[in-house]
Amino acid sequence: ASRYNAEGYVDNNFFNNVSVAQDGTYEGEYYWTPGAGHEFFAVYPRDLNYALDATGKILSVAGTGPNGKVQAGTDGSGNNILKDILYDIALYDEPYVPGSNPGKIKFDLKHACSAISFSINNLSGKEIISITAFGGNGNVEIAGLYDEGNLGFSIADGLPAARWSSLADGVMSLTLPAMTVTYPDVWSHGTERTWDTLILIPQNFASRKVQMSFRVTYKGYTYDTYEVTLSDIRTGGGGYEYQAGKHYKYKIDITNQDIMCYVNIVPWIEDETIVLE
Repeated sequence: ASRYNAEGYVDNNFFNNVSVAQDGTYEGEYYWTPGAGHEFFAVYPRDLNYALDATGKILSVAGTGPNGKVQAGTDGSGNNILKDILYDIALYDEPYVPGSNPGKIKFDLKHACSAISFSINNLSGKEIISITAFGGNGNVEIAGLYDEGNLGFSIADGLPAARWSSLADGVMSLTLPAMTVTYPDVWSHGTERTWDTLILIPQNFASRKVQMSFRVTYKGYTYDTYEVTLSDIRTGGGGYEYQAGKHYKYKIDITNQDIMCYVNIVPWIEDETIVLE
């Protein structure tokens, strides 16, 4: 967290690199400054490679993209490389009373990133044994999204804002782990499975083709291949974009003839309020 007054930032390293539990507890003693604003920046899970610059307004990530750019993508197991980045600003305006408990400060955290997830519903009338990459092996790739950019924080009309810029195609890939079942188990008709949530850089993709391709293999080792063009599916308000703080939940129905894809857009909420003492 950084604290500042009307003249600007007073201490950019206040409450720096502190692990905070979900209930708001932490080790050490820190004192909120009466009449000062406190800008809170957090990364979950904790990652000390994420840091703010000397101004307290620009994020850099050590060991990732050029010039400390933030990168999104997944590793070989489909785990997110981009962390959940949260931020808020709060004013501690309680007068200090010597000998008293300095009180608490409440942050209603906001997500600087977007989230997407996929659930697959087997309506094919067949028993599925795997969903893999288009070629039959490996993870399912989502292609066409920007995976690199700069992230800055600012205050507009007294409210905090996260602003992404210089979005680009980096070197990262965005994949979902192959879904498989172990013999003699099968993925029967009428059942649904869900991939883990992916964390993305917020972006507009109206002029880009965003697509995922995969192979569905059935019991008996027959298979179908499918392509889902995500950029053909409106994501609310008539637009084609992923917005910060929103979770885009895609549902893909596999039928005996084709597939159907829908998206449900909800606020990305995962216990975002934290109270620090």
